[in-house]
Amino acid sequence: MYAISARSSRFIPTRPNNASLLLCLLFWLAGCSTQITRQDGFSPEEIDKMDRLITVVVERLDVAQDVAKSKWNTKKPIQDPARDLTVIDAFVSKAAKRKLNPALTKDFISAQIEASKMIQYQLHRGWSQQHQTSFNPAPDLLKDIRPLLDRISPQLLDALDEVAPLRGNPSFFAVLCQRAKVLFPDYAYPAALALALQPLRPY
Repeated sequence: MYAISARSSRFIPTRPNNASLLLCLLFWLAGCSTQITRQDGFSPEEIDKMDRLITVVVERLDVAQDVAKSKWNTKKPIQDPARDLTVIDAFVSKAAKRKLNPALTKDFISAQIEASKMIQYQLHRGWSQQHQTSFNPAPDLLKDIRPLLDRISPQLLDALDEVAPLRGNPSFFAVLCQRAKVLFPDYAYPAALALALQPLRPY
């Protein structure tokens, strides 16, 4: 599962199971337990910033399906620590130039990576049960998928930079969750989306 410390949003990646999915959904429900009947002091422009972040997060998560297909075909493991480290270091380095909190940025991009893996494991588990053969066609991990993820990364950083100042409002995470549910009410991977947003919980 994904172990989430009570004192921080650090993630310890291991293979997800039903318990990890339940844990992330509980975090999701806990963050959204307050019924928001107004926008709790947020301006329309600030709500738009939240919406942009959520949209880019989901856009990145959606790529996980192609990653899963590519790795299914090539039999490559879902875990790729060297690649993860490269992505995290690049994201944190660029965030530092904007003077974003380094712990937040590291936790945030790590959460995007782990949420993607959660989807990949879920898909591989289903394909294994269905005796899925190779996909044809399937995108190439190096030529197609990673360049796409590299293009999304700056958008993700821009969106994080926009919402970071809003975290000081105690209602921020609850409103963020509500906006996610409004924008993507039938999202296929709610536990992964919950995991991806979890680092934005209150300080």
